[in-house]
Amino acid sequence: MSGAASVSSADPAALAGWTAGTWTIDHAEHSPTMTFARTGLRQENGAWVLTGDLTIKAVTRPAGFEVEFLGVDPTGLQGESRIGFSARGAIMRRDFGITFGLAADSKVVVGDKVDITLDAQAVLDS
Repeated sequence: MSGAASVSSADPAALAGWTAGTWTIDHAEHSPTMTFARTGLRQENGAWVLTGDLTIKAVTRPAGFEVEFLGVDPTGLQGESRIGFSARGAIMRRDFGITFGLAADSKVVVGDKVDITLDAQAVLDS
């Protein structure tokens, strides 16, 4: 896992209060991964949609990603067959219990919507 080595601000007092909260980098240390368990793949309006259960911070919600097939490389890097995909979707942070910066005193500091992009390769197992 990689992370920020330091954080700086033009307002050190505000930064001290901000980073002392329980929402900070501590979340990455206690919940460093998110998992996705596929439940289906369907064609919808000419596009492929991968559906599944996305878990972040021990909260699981259904999620969908539009998948683009990028192609086949029959000889791969070492002579193996490879295929490539890209997938895009979005979640709302609030749905997973991540609420820092949302509607505090009628000010939205950080947006609720998070765009997720996946790029993957698969190798044919011979």
